[in-house]
Amino acid sequence: MTAQAIRAVRPMPTIEQLRQGLHLSFSQMQTYMICPESYRFQYVRGVKPEFVGSALPFGNAIHEALASYYRQIQATGEPPSLEALKASFADHWSVQEEHGKDFVRFKGKETWSGLKDMGVGLLEAYYTWRAGLGVPTHDEIVAVELPLSATLGDIEFIGAIDLILRDRDKPDRYHLIDHKTSARRFDETRIATDHQLTAYRFLVEESGYLPMGAEFGFYWDVLLKQKNPVVERYSTVRTEEAVKAFLGSAKAILRGIDHEVYFPSPGWGCTDCGFAAMCSAK
Repeated sequence: MTAQAIRAVRPMPTIEQLRQGLHLSFSQMQTYMICPESYRFQYVRGVKPEFVGSALPFGNAIHEALASYYRQIQATGEPPSLEALKASFADHWSVQEEHGKDFVRFKGKETWSGLKDMGVGLLEAYYTWRAGLGVPTHDEIVAVELPLSATLGDIEFIGAIDLILRDRDKPDRYHLIDHKTSARRFDETRIATDHQLTAYRFLVEESGYLPMGAEFGFYWDVLLKQKNPVVERYSTVRTEEAVKAFLGSAKAILRGIDHEVYFPSPGWGCTDCGFAAMCSAK
C-alpha cells in the first residue's frame, strides 16, 4: 500500500477532537512522573499557570514550521525554499509572541527577537541537513502531525506523531520521527528508554493506522541550540517488551490518578514550574 493510499483510507479526527474525551497523553504522563502535584494543578483543577518557560512556545513554532515544510511536499511534490521555511517560522513565532507577551518567562538574556534569530539559525541548519539526507518524495510522506488514539483501560491514550515516512528501499518499513529542540545532545539512556517513541509504537499498532505486519524505525531528529546550530538524528528500537514497560507505567499513573495520589516533588523542574507559587512544597 502506498503512502497516498494509506492517507486516503485512514482519515483521523483532529488532536483537538481527541482531547475532548477522557484521555491520557504522553505529556500528561511526563508531568505526573516529574511532579504529581503539578499534574493536579494543570489537569485536575484546571489552574492556569502563572507563566510558561520560553522553550514551550519556541518548540511549538519550530514544530509548526517543520510541519509546513513536509505538508508542502505532500501537496506539491516539492519542498519549500529556505526563505519560505524561515518565513513560516517567523509567522508562527509572531503568533506565539502575540499570545505570550506577558506569560512567557525567559532564561538569562533570552528575548523574543533573540529566540527568533535562534529559530532561523536552527531551521537553516535543518534545511541543509535534510537536503544532505535526501528530501523525501510526496509518496514517502505518510503523515505529518498525525493524531492517533488507542484504548487504554477505560480511557483513550492519545498523541500526535510528528512525521511518518515510508522507506524508499523497503516499502513495508516506516520511519516514525519526533522533532525536538534541545540545548544538549541526547544521552544513550534517554535514547534507549524514553517512553515517547514507545508511545508512538503503541499508537500506530493499536490504532491500525499502518498496514498489518509493517516494520518500524524510530528516530529523534534533534535541532541542537548551540552557537553553531546542528541537527542530529538518533535512531533506536522499541521492542514489545518496551511497550509492555510503557503500558505498566501508564497504568500505574492511572491508578495514582484514580486514587488521587498527588504530592509535590521538589527538584530541577521547580524553577520553570508555573505553579510553584501556589505549591504546598513551598
